[in-house]
Amino acid sequence: MCPLMLASVRSTDEAALALSCGADLIDCKDPSRGALGALEPKVIAAVRDVVDRRVLVSATIGDCSPVASEVIAAMEPVAATGVEIVKVGFQPGVDVPFVIQQVGGSGALQTGQGLVAVFFADLGFELDWVDQCAKAGFSGVMIDTAGKRAGGIGAHFSEVEAQVFIGRAHACGVVAGLAGGLDLDAAVRMKGWGADILGFRGGLCCQSNRQLGLDAGAIKALRRVLN
Repeated sequence: MCPLMLASVRSTDEAALALSCGADLIDCKDPSRGALGALEPKVIAAVRDVVDRRVLVSATIGDCSPVASEVIAAMEPVAATGVEIVKVGFQPGVDVPFVIQQVGGSGALQTGQGLVAVFFADLGFELDWVDQCAKAGFSGVMIDTAGKRAGGIGAHFSEVEAQVFIGRAHACGVVAGLAGGLDLDAAVRMKGWGADILGFRGGLCCQSNRQLGLDAGAIKALRRVLN
């Protein structure tokens, strides 16, 4: 099976465009505020209303401090918007398994919402974190890149490494996704790697610039590749 196409959007207009051009998942994110920059909750709620459950909507909580209490506090207003998936980033430098456990057991999500962990290929991560996420009740894990100017995920993560990550996720019973500077060429190369989701922002934008608006032609081209 081909992976689902996740389109990161920053407004209701972008969400409507991505949906009309065939995106499988709509992801609320502000690219001007970092790799996992958060949109305001009112914007996330508006995107959710525009999508109207035709596809799943996810939202990031932002590039917040790696302290469990602060992560949980950032999760709560995002979860309150009613999106189906809340995304949380983790990076080295703290007791990540402890934070994963605390976040997963926090009760910050509403009934039926899923929690997805995002790790960063260019910052490093431990494969055992996937197991910790599964034990803590996360529904998925993704690999992304924190820095967008040092090459996409392919510059930091080989096909073999990606397939090991995906295989571990599937063995643990969670969804696996890849993102980080993905474009049309990356989609052609990676669609057979076994990921459940490929996430895009810059590859969907005018001039491949993630700070610019989405481009219908780029979205449709990716849709054709992933069919």
